[in-house]
Amino acid sequence: MESFAVTFSDNLLKSSGVPYNWNSTNFSTIGLVSSQNILVPSKVSNFTNMSYDLLKQTFGIDYEFYFYVENLNGSRYYDIGNYTFGQQVVSLTRLGLLNNEKVRVRLIVHG
Repeated sequence: MESFAVTFSDNLLKSSGVPYNWNSTNFSTIGLVSSQNILVPSKVSNFTNMSYDLLKQTFGIDYEFYFYVENLNGSRYYDIGNYTFGQQVVSLTRLGLLNNEKVRVRLIVHG
C-alpha cells in the first residue's frame, strides 16, 4: 500500500499528463503539474471533478483514496475521494505551489 501511494503521488505531482492539456474525456495519462510540484489549477480542478470510480479504474487502484490540496492554514481548495478511512492507512504530504502560493498536497490511501 505504501509503495502504491508513493507511485500514485509521483504520477500526479511529477507529470503534466498526456496530452498536456488533458481533460476528463481526453487523457491517456493524468498529471497535475506544469513542472515538478507546480500545480496547474485547471488540471487539479479536472482531476477533482472526475468520477471517483473512473479515477480508481484509470489508475488501477484496489484501495480507497482521499486526495486534497490545502493552504498552509488548512483551508481546502480541492478534494476528491473516500474519507471514511479503513484500518490500514498510508498518508503522504508534499508541498507544492498553486497560483504562487505554498500548499500542502495530501494523498491518503486506505483499505
